Amino acid sequence: MKKLFPLILIVLALGCNTEPIRIGTEVNNLPAPEISELENNLNFHEQTIELIGYYRSGFEMSGLFTGKKNSEKEKVWVDFSRGLKEQVNDSIALELEGRKLRVQGTYNAKSHGHIMQYIGTIELDFLETLN
Repeated sequence: MKKLFPLILIVLALGCNTEPIRIGTEVNNLPAPEISELENNLNFHEQTIELIGYYRSGFEMSGLFTGKKNSEKEKVWVDFSRGLKEQVNDSIALELEGRKLRVQGTYNAKSHGHIMQYIGTIELDFLETLN
């Protein structure tokens, strides 16, 4: 039975469906570059764009990453607009952790997040979970 317990936990975790989360005001037909396309690129600076990535937050971290693991290079710092902050409570923030998101917001290529380790910063006006 001890050998089956981890397998049962995995099956239960994979079988749980988390409801999709959609918060903010969505805009249609925005430029949607890959996160990797933003590095050393001022073409999207101060524009409203759409990005897709995995959200990670924690102590001195709030980022959108290209993969499930915290990549060193391909990450964008995430700030929430005032309007979105009012809608994202602690419970929702926990539900966002590690999930794939589609986000929209204003991109700042000159702001590099905590300790200048990010490609840029996006201030979110909209987010939607994709998994």
